[in-house]
Amino acid sequence: MKKLLKTFSAMVLATSVSGVAVGGFAAVAGASTTPPWEPDTAAVGGLTFFDSSGNQITGGSLDAPFAAYVQGATIRSGDTKATLFAYTPVSSKAPGAWSGQTLSSSTTYPNSQAPSALATSSLPLVTGATSDVSLSTYISNFPNNDSSSDGYANLYVLRLKTSAKGLPTTAGYDEADIEVTGSSWHVVYPAPTLTSTTTSLSASPTSPQVAGTSITLTATVSPAETGSVQFYVGATPIGTAQTVVAGSASVITSDLPQGTDGLSAVFTPTTYSAVAASTGTATFVVNPAHTVPGSPTNVLATAGNASATVSWTDPASDGNSTIQSYTATSSPGSFTCNATGASATSCVVNGLANGTAYTFTVVATNGVGSSSPSTASTAVTPSTVPGAPAITTVTGGNASATVQFTAPASNGGAAILGYTVTSAPGAFTCTTTGPLGSSCTVNGLSNGTAYTFTVAAQNTNGFGTSSSASSPVTPATVPGAPTGVALSVPSNGSLSVSWTAPALTGGAAISGYTATATSGGTSKTCTTATTSCTISGLTSTSAYSVSVVASNLKGESNSANYAVSAYPVTATSVSALSLVPVAQKGVSFGVLVYGVSPGSSVSVKNGTKTINGVANALGEFVANTSVAKTGVFSIVTTAGKKSVTTKVFAPLITVPTKAKHGGTVAITIASAPPKVSASASASNFKSATATTSASGTATLKVSVPKAGTVTVTVTIAGVSFPANSVSVS
Repeated sequence: MKKLLKTFSAMVLATSVSGVAVGGFAAVAGASTTPPWEPDTAAVGGLTFFDSSGNQITGGSLDAPFAAYVQGATIRSGDTKATLFAYTPVSSKAPGAWSGQTLSSSTTYPNSQAPSALATSSLPLVTGATSDVSLSTYISNFPNNDSSSDGYANLYVLRLKTSAKGLPTTAGYDEADIEVTGSSWHVVYPAPTLTSTTTSLSASPTSPQVAGTSITLTATVSPAETGSVQFYVGATPIGTAQTVVAGSASVITSDLPQGTDGLSAVFTPTTYSAVAASTGTATFVVNPAHTVPGSPTNVLATAGNASATVSWTDPASDGNSTIQSYTATSSPGSFTCNATGASATSCVVNGLANGTAYTFTVVATNGVGSSSPSTASTAVTPSTVPGAPAITTVTGGNASATVQFTAPASNGGAAILGYTVTSAPGAFTCTTTGPLGSSCTVNGLSNGTAYTFTVAAQNTNGFGTSSSASSPVTPATVPGAPTGVALSVPSNGSLSVSWTAPALTGGAAISGYTATATSGGTSKTCTTATTSCTISGLTSTSAYSVSVVASNLKGESNSANYAVSAYPVTATSVSALSLVPVAQKGVSFGVLVYGVSPGSSVSVKNGTKTINGVANALGEFVANTSVAKTGVFSIVTTAGKKSVTTKVFAPLITVPTKAKHGGTVAITIASAPPKVSASASASNFKSATATTSASGTATLKVSVPKAGTVTVTVTIAGVSFPANSVSVS
């Protein structure tokens, strides 16, 4: 009987195993529909299978125990024992007529040693043991030999029945159909209720990334069931399936293809666990791999003061990595400037040497590195305004000043175009062109006003600092001419000259005046710091033109002239004299009338000739007349009621036309003034002198030692008469 019970027990356990579906299976393997006998009218509930930890399972191995716990679904009041049986279905028999075997011993429930949820449940519970009949033993004893397609092949039925002391085993039972495949079993009916899961998929770092980036894909399974996850990109597996630990599994890959990738994580629960599979998906963008940027283009440089502003155009490619900065570098010198940010397009390179030509290249830098240098810019030369020139001398002129200066020590790095000199006050200017220091003249100044001057150099950058101001200079010119020249005759041979100072000094103090009396190329002067002086040593019978000039440091003014010629002779009443000591026949001479009231009428009578006139401001009048023959003539001058007579001598000179050599030429003079000198000079260098007698006669003998023609000239009282030729034989 004990052996029979043991065999029966094994039969019951094997039947129960065959009704369990593999955990996670969505359909029954080998039995695509509900078994033909189901629902079994004698079955009052289903069975649930658990492992030793209390986790529901849907299948397992054929070894004993094939399940740690089998729980029924119905309760008969008072029952405390549960036993599991196995049966082999036969299509030709009713379920109640099938052969079977007991798989387990009768176990008491509730079982306080079972996992908590089972230990406290009032539902019938069979606790498996290694001493139970294994499913493989049962199948050996009661094999299912049906190989038809009637739905019975490979299926076994497990039934749980309860009992109590003094009570029979229940007629009804809780039932499950299992299928056995190879060395395992799984439930096929009633289909087990699986725990649903949700699988989410995430990536770190997040999308997008560049090709070659190491990406960690993480699948999170909720609730945290056991199993594995296979990751895919499209339909291609990423590595091998990863075990789920604490609800998550991860894989690392750097091989995601460029573009928009569809990723998935397929969760497969542990075999025979009552957990549903699930899939998480995500989209991930993979951009092309990062490289250094391309080179910037269109590099331009604009020169500044010891600096240059460098600009550029962004490179065509940023290397799939945002440009972080740009660096411009000079040649020569390798001076640099930096600009941050992908949108930067210029920076300023400082520290350059004015006057030196530089070119510039630019590199772009991203997270990978720096580009190749750009094509060099066109050379530019930094520069600034020139330094200050230096004024050397300033010379005042007439309403002007000439400023001389030297070039500045530095042209600022650019050729000097020219210079501008500026006055203070007035801001009058003059300019020069060219780089060298020189001079220029500032016009438009006011004579007599003191000015200082500065000079500034100019280049293409503008005007530099002005020089230090010069010492003051006062423009000036010669004075204006005196005015109101007046004459008087203080004594014979002297003229007193007076005048009015000029209205314009020329911008410089008048240092003095010079009055000049000129007659026949001979001049006499007097100088003074006042406005009058007396010219002495003059000849009474000579007519003098008188002029006055003013002087300052710039020189002499134009002359101011007395209106008429003056004779330095004086008298208290009407007087007259011949202006020549002797007259020549037919040659005009003057008769000076003086001592007359200025403006008075004067009449001069020479024989039958009468000359009328008016005395000038000096009370003088000159009548020009002549004599037609030799001799002594009386000329009568009348002014007002007074008349005076003046003798005029017209000498008779007799020169022989022939003479003998070795002898003399005797020249006679008559009608000459008494007691005056007379002389004769010959072309043979012989001469003779004499003094006229009281009657105005004289004889001159000139020796002629050689034959030939001799020209003889006679001079009386300083007046030379026309020459005469003498033939010497």
